[in-house]
Amino acid sequence: MDLSTIKPSAEQTHLRKTVQPGVWHLIATLIVLFLWMRLVCWGGWGIGLSLALLFSEGLLFFWRTAVSDTKYLPQESMMEASQSMVSDTNIVVASPSARNRKTSVSDTKDLVVLTVIIVLIAFSFSLFENPFLRVLNILILMVLLPAQFLLMFPIKSTFWHRPLFWVELALSVLIRPLIALGDLGGLLRQIRRSPQLTKAEGSRPMIQRTLPQVILGVLIAIPVLFVLSLLLASADAIFAERLSGIHEWANRISAGDLVGQLALTFILLPFALSWLLSGWQGKMILSDSQITRDLDKCRPSSISTQQGGRILIITILASINLLYLFFALIQIRYLTGAWQAQLPNGMTYSQYARSGFFELMGVSAINVLILLFVTRRYGRSGTSGAALRVMIHILLAGSLVQWASAIFRMRMYIDTYALTHLRFYSSAFMLLILVWMLLLLAAEWLPRLVVGRWLITSALIAFILLNYSCPDALIARFNVQTALAADPNASQTLDLDYLTDLSDDAMPALLPLLQVDNETLRTRVESIFHERLEIIEDAQSNGPWQNWTVNRSRAYHAINKALD
Repeated sequence: MDLSTIKPSAEQTHLRKTVQPGVWHLIATLIVLFLWMRLVCWGGWGIGLSLALLFSEGLLFFWRTAVSDTKYLPQESMMEASQSMVSDTNIVVASPSARNRKTSVSDTKDLVVLTVIIVLIAFSFSLFENPFLRVLNILILMVLLPAQFLLMFPIKSTFWHRPLFWVELALSVLIRPLIALGDLGGLLRQIRRSPQLTKAEGSRPMIQRTLPQVILGVLIAIPVLFVLSLLLASADAIFAERLSGIHEWANRISAGDLVGQLALTFILLPFALSWLLSGWQGKMILSDSQITRDLDKCRPSSISTQQGGRILIITILASINLLYLFFALIQIRYLTGAWQAQLPNGMTYSQYARSGFFELMGVSAINVLILLFVTRRYGRSGTSGAALRVMIHILLAGSLVQWASAIFRMRMYIDTYALTHLRFYSSAFMLLILVWMLLLLAAEWLPRLVVGRWLITSALIAFILLNYSCPDALIARFNVQTALAADPNASQTLDLDYLTDLSDDAMPALLPLLQVDNETLRTRVESIFHERLEIIEDAQSNGPWQNWTVNRSRAYHAINKALD
């Protein structure tokens, strides 16, 4: 792909001639990039990553102040799409006399929702210790941050819930760090053009014109002064004595680390500026024709109105429904029996609970895909459309029976063998599948419901709830309470080895074990707490402060108080 051909439209270029990124944007980008090096690359995954993400959000919105707050889409496609999607996209349709112009689509609502989700994920790094969710959060942010960028800047693209939007997103991650490297010279000329100021700019106070360049000069001079002062101090003892206080403070910072952080900052700076400039310029990776064709698919004539092939899909759904009906008739008996602890002949709790949960979870996920495909692709007009709607409702009913069967099995398994990460996350995913099924049911009766948008939004909300539910604490609390309820001494039913492998989030939930009459168990729990205190104290003393989290601090104080 020729990067030189990826250019903003003439209208977008004209729109931004009055506001140009300047020295403040360069300073802000430089500072935030250095903070990423300092707080994350040479720091940790705790409060340091939270701060870095929040500073990055501030940087994006600072750059956004230099551009229009609208995106541009083809007028004809937008007018047609508005008839079916006006309830879910804030479309401003121009008058008929302006059919050849471009019109604006405000993504403010979607941008606000996405920003709130990103900020909540950012805060989770400084609140919780769960390593699995931290890795998952990083992977989710690698998708959400570029998506937020495409919504935030005036990049002409399709609707965010369309597949082509995600193609643009994937290509952006690879190409945007390079796409505007050739334009950095213009940014630097904009910063150094003080002798050529216009009358309007020249009328500004001198401090407003010179302060940004002074700050940038100081930022660049600091590392140079640091190295030169070390050399001069080595050359002259009196000079070294005068700077002893400064160097004593500076010795707390590893010179090697600082040099590495600064070097990596300046190496990555052009690529970060290229990414941001590509957004300011409205550059897109995909072509106008690709975007237009994708928008044409949003017209009422092509959304859920296909007639051909409905008999074929009805036949397939009828066959699937017959299988599901047979399964449901069998399951209804055993679902009620399992709820009352009545198991099939010859089966134990373990055998019944283990048999089929993950298979049923897979079937439920496949059912969601089938329903999504049929709901979006085929219309409901005529006799065949009514028959198709009946088939979809029967499929949904069968899916709900399978979902209930899977949940009942998992409930029995957890009651018998306690809660683990796999069982907790699997149950959470099944709850999300239930929400998706209900959304697909709603889409059958609400034609204007853009189901793709709500499926993604519900998944993101579920992910936030999963983070803030603090799974390790829930697992430990459930297992301890269940064990103590079954046996006050908790000597036979509690898997203490598993609980001690959980993160610091779970430690306060283990405190009730210090009150049991079983001296052996109590002594072992005390030993575990002492070991955990040593680990936390070592991390606080020798580890970077960027790893600090609220739950680690809470666990430390709670354990100290309990042991005292």
